[in-house]
Amino acid sequence: MLLYIGFVSVFILLIIIIILGRLKIKNLKKILENCNAEIARIRTNDSILYDWLKIKQYGGTLEQYLKDNRIFNIAIYGCGVLGKVLYNELKDTDIHVECFIDKKYENYSELVLAVDEILDNLSFGMEAEKFEAALKIVGELLGYISQRPDKEIRKGPDNLWCGANNLYSFFECKSEVEDTRAEISKHEAGQMNNHCAWFEEQYGLEASVNRFLIIPTKNLSYCADFTHDVRVIRRGKLKLLKDNIKRFIKKLKPYELSEVSDSTLQQLLDLHKLNIYDLVETYSENYFHKNK
Repeated sequence: MLLYIGFVSVFILLIIIIILGRLKIKNLKKILENCNAEIARIRTNDSILYDWLKIKQYGGTLEQYLKDNRIFNIAIYGCGVLGKVLYNELKDTDIHVECFIDKKYENYSELVLAVDEILDNLSFGMEAEKFEAALKIVGELLGYISQRPDKEIRKGPDNLWCGANNLYSFFECKSEVEDTRAEISKHEAGQMNNHCAWFEEQYGLEASVNRFLIIPTKNLSYCADFTHDVRVIRRGKLKLLKDNIKRFIKKLKPYELSEVSDSTLQQLLDLHKLNIYDLVETYSENYFHKNK
């Protein structure tokens, strides 16, 4: 009997070793795949930079190169460092940047799981760090250059999006404010005013920008004032934005994510009211300045 138990134990141990060995091999394969993908990305970036530098060395510009090839409207693939440098090169030229495309997800299932988690964090009652991180990713998902100035440089608003044609939107997020809050406080209004001043200092008075305060109430305290036009995003409007993002993601199911064309993505964004102009018209509202 003891011999039988011992044999069974050894057999089970061997099975566990084999399973663990296979898992390690799978993990190693995954690591190697990720390394190969990163190497390919770096080589692609090097090739792009090489061609770009050649144009510069011969006294040309990227704008002129595109014009010579009768290209006047483009989408920038990737919102990383290279994508931002490219946008800065072209933003004040005759080349129209339609949108930014950043395809981070390998398949539809992976995209859905990621988006569900992101949108769960984009909810009132969520801690500020998770909420603001989610809003940054949503901006990237929708094709904007998306930043968090307050976290990254300790100045400016919580979130800043930059879209095509140098059109900006910035957000001050109050996700931890209680639903029962009656009004926007004088301190919160002062924060928004400081962000408005920071933006003008960084981007100039002529830059096009929409300013949003994400907070459960639209009532501004009698003791407070805004120095600029500010729009409020409350719970209902935030839910509508999240619902439309989910509908947008569902429309991607028939496609291979790596093969979705820029024009198709733009059509789907238009269909679901997810352009930067829609933030004002569909997902925000005017504040109400309370009287005594």
